[in-house]
Amino acid sequence: MSYLIRTNVGNFHISDSYSLEYINNLEEEELNSIVKPIGESLDFLDSIYIDNKYYNNIINGVKILINEDFCKNHSINTIYKIYCRNTFIGLGRIIANDGNFL
Repeated sequence: MSYLIRTNVGNFHISDSYSLEYINNLEEEELNSIVKPIGESLDFLDSIYIDNKYYNNIINGVKILINEDFCKNHSINTIYKIYCRNTFIGLGRIIANDGNFL
């Protein structure tokens, strides 16, 4: 074997790829049309949607208190994609802290 070509990883396929030369010649608008949102690369994770009022806290890494009912539908210590204002914020998890859930 002289070389190995990876044809896909997760939901990324070689047929969806572009050469660096092609990318370097694109205008910004064209570039934005081919770049996939980061959340797509994490499709194997479930998502949590946080109320918009917590946006500033979430983007600054502040823990927020959530109610117990919310936890009935989500697992503690499981990694989730976090969305707020219809925007992917990052990865997070629910943790139990003295009877509260953060």
